[in-house]
Amino acid sequence: MHKVLGERWMLHHAGYYADPQATPAELLNDATEWMAYARGIVDLLSELVFEADAVNVRRLSLAMDGVSVLMDMSARSVAQAHGHWLEHARRETGAATATATATSDDA
Repeated sequence: MHKVLGERWMLHHAGYYADPQATPAELLNDATEWMAYARGIVDLLSELVFEADAVNVRRLSLAMDGVSVLMDMSARSVAQAHGHWLEHARRETGAATATATATSDDA
């Protein structure tokens, strides 16, 4: 734990950087995996809280923050996949326009 800033700071400043060469499908698979981890933790927490006589709200809050980080990592992975798709579509559109222009210039 960071002595000055604490556990919450560490959770919210955790970084996940996917391979820049990852395909959109790989990024979406990563996002699905992060969401599965988040769901598993939520299911576990739900069961523990249901069965507990007393709940340590500090630890529960910290665990919920961890779930938030996993969901954020998943959203970032989806956003990166979307960006890859948009870039690919832009390149295809540009190539199609260049081909159409070259064809019309030949005529």
